[in-house]
Amino acid sequence: MEEQLARRIDLFKSSDVVDSDLVMFVHAELEGMAASGLTVTDDTVGTFATHLMMALQRCRTGETLDPSLNVDAVAAELQEFPAAVQAATQLAERARRDHRIELPEGETLFVALHLAAMSMGRDGR
Repeated sequence: MEEQLARRIDLFKSSDVVDSDLVMFVHAELEGMAASGLTVTDDTVGTFATHLMMALQRCRTGETLDPSLNVDAVAAELQEFPAAVQAATQLAERARRDHRIELPEGETLFVALHLAAMSMGRDGR
């Protein structure tokens, strides 16, 4: 893993902001992304990693998304990116299976938005 991204992950590991098992889950997800051929650096996935760790922690502690966020608008934006939605849904399923965390639809859509943005950077759209 690239040094700057590893430092980001280590910062979360050493803090009490996100539970260590969730940090390790995100680390494993990033390793899987790298194995699939995605460039995994702090520049390419850093904000995604931070968002995912925080989202998982929010869900674990029962926090909800800000109701003023327009989840429907995010869903509409993602209609052109079904692969990102599918990948986010699969990630949410792994979080449920491995950590008993239910990512609600809104959180899953925001994960998909990150994945879609990363895919745009990869294919030049």
